[in-house]
Amino acid sequence: MSSPSFLPRHRARVFVFAIAVLFFFCVLRTQFANTERPDASEALELEDSEETTDSGSHLPCRALPGAKDVLVVLKTGATEASEKLPVHFNTTFSCTPHYVLFSDLEQDIQGHVVHDVLNETDPSLREEHNDFELYRQLRKWSEDGFPDFEKDWDTHKSAWNLDKYKFLPLMKKALQTRPSAKWFVFIEADTYLVWSNLLSFLQQFDHHKPLYIGGQSYIRGTWFAHGGTGFVVSNKAMNMIVAEYTSKTERYNQLTKMEWAGDFVLAKAFKNIDIPLTKSWPRLQGETPYTLDYTEHHFCYPVVSYHHMPPEWIEKMWDYEQAWLNNNESSTSPICHHHIFKHFIAPELVVEQRQDWDNMAGDAEPEAVQSAEACRQVCESQSDCLTWAYVDPAWTCKTANVVRLGEEKPSDGSQTTTSGWMLSRIRDAVASMDAQCKGDGSEKFALS
Repeated sequence: MSSPSFLPRHRARVFVFAIAVLFFFCVLRTQFANTERPDASEALELEDSEETTDSGSHLPCRALPGAKDVLVVLKTGATEASEKLPVHFNTTFSCTPHYVLFSDLEQDIQGHVVHDVLNETDPSLREEHNDFELYRQLRKWSEDGFPDFEKDWDTHKSAWNLDKYKFLPLMKKALQTRPSAKWFVFIEADTYLVWSNLLSFLQQFDHHKPLYIGGQSYIRGTWFAHGGTGFVVSNKAMNMIVAEYTSKTERYNQLTKMEWAGDFVLAKAFKNIDIPLTKSWPRLQGETPYTLDYTEHHFCYPVVSYHHMPPEWIEKMWDYEQAWLNNNESSTSPICHHHIFKHFIAPELVVEQRQDWDNMAGDAEPEAVQSAEACRQVCESQSDCLTWAYVDPAWTCKTANVVRLGEEKPSDGSQTTTSGWMLSRIRDAVASMDAQCKGDGSEKFALS
């Protein structure tokens, strides 16, 4: 009669023992895993719009081939993040399955984690170097409240000095975030990616090859990809550049101290491992649709990125791209500069001149005249002049043989700018450029 009471107690002890053994092995396995894979604890949170939300799943940009192969890496700074990041949550990142955000301060912005890209930088730099004064100050402001950065030019300069240190650590952290990505696409908070064009552009490349692709700039014998224009690094090149940086971190810290631009330092590092820049301008573009000089050098090419885009322009471009992808007749063709011109710029070119406007004329040597009308006559006398701008009271007349819309420039009380366009000449110039655009533009994704 004792067996019935004995068996349950025995089974209970066995069960408790088994749980204890299982717990012990789980702890041991965790410790072993962290010992064997030191980078595991450094893995960063990946913003995965495909897995974390269903919002925007109906968008045409979500169904494009190659999207899952790309990690979009956005670099910003705490002095601008709250102002410039939110528009991307409803536009750019509605299309990209995988993205991650980096700054100089760990923040949560509208539920999105922004990671500190500099938190593993040499402590002596972070704690002592003058370039990191803003980095230290940001941590105090995050507790006490941020000032108004908009007109604080000293802080803007400090942010620029700090930004150059972000590029190489950014490579390491991006690779840790998604080591399986075939392509790493780096943008800034005022960059707009034409997502559909980017994916088509990347189809011509092999991610197994060491590739560093971007809109080219040049300093002292080195071509480099301009950071704000956006640039692309293949998986192969990412592994190589991270190995280079982590093995020579102090050397690159010293180089960064001496230089003024972090994207240039990054290019120097790529050059040191024999990876040259694959030049991609005018596809990756450093201008906006409004400041671009529309010439035969751009007109027929697909556009992959714009720079210096304020939030409202990002939103307009994103709306245009979604409408383009929804149009069955155009959805398989790339958006080219001439499409942007006809949609955004041409409708604005309906008046001969505007006061308090800067159309950025100035390709020719300026002339001294005493009125806007006299400046218009100067342009009219030059057979190839398309636009002019008169600055009063400097009595300066600037002309150009390219088409730009430009932007509003309210008078500051001491100076007024009046801009003009030779509309009939512009129509002829646009018709001539348009006639040179053969095919749908997809052939111009290829780099010559």
